[in-house]
Amino acid sequence: SSPNPCLDASGQSLILLEYCDCWIFAQVVDLARGRVRSCAVLKVFNPLENPETFLSPDNILTIATRHGVLQISLDTWEPISWRSGSALGLDHVIDLCMVTPDSRFVWTRSAQGIRMARRTRVVDLERGRVVREMPDGLRFWPLTGATNPIIAYLREGRFLFLHRPNGEPLDGGRIELPTRLVHAVVHPSGEGWLAFLAGNMKRDPRLGFAEIDAHTRLSAT
Repeated sequence: SSPNPCLDASGQSLILLEYCDCWIFAQVVDLARGRVRSCAVLKVFNPLENPETFLSPDNILTIATRHGVLQISLDTWEPISWRSGSALGLDHVIDLCMVTPDSRFVWTRSAQGIRMARRTRVVDLERGRVVREMPDGLRFWPLTGATNPIIAYLREGRFLFLHRPNGEPLDGGRIELPTRLVHAVVHPSGEGWLAFLAGNMKRDPRLGFAEIDAHTRLSAT
């Protein structure tokens, strides 16, 4: 696969990951010195198909696929935990996967078959089980810039729901938007959110934005 890069919490090290079948090839590059500081070759039980990776501030690397979730210490390259997909309830066709910023939860969107209804599941890696299931959602992602981790959950294109990493809904965290949502981030002021919107792709392909205050009210568009 092509290298999958990510930065550590300090922004001083670049982690490069490549995957081939059951193998992980990893390098840590010291950006200040411009050289490879450490490298490792790891083998896992199942082929790594479309892996989702996340590096926590305490240097725990989480690699999630439909076959399971592996956590590795970046300091020692020693495995910390492995939980199989079947043990985590990841036994369906997964087309979207995300590790939360605290590295404890994995969000997945899956279905029993290609043309069947999809559902979103939140897996607690510490407890080793699914802790929440939600109706079909289009997308989910962590809100960049949030003081505490917040997960944005988009349903039906115009409804945005805000959740804690464990899937618990935030009070008042339901936002109805005037048109299709493209993406959302925390407002640069630190208060509320900034939503990027798209009109009808045929009639009005322009991209706009809306400011949403802390009470989830649209204050400007």
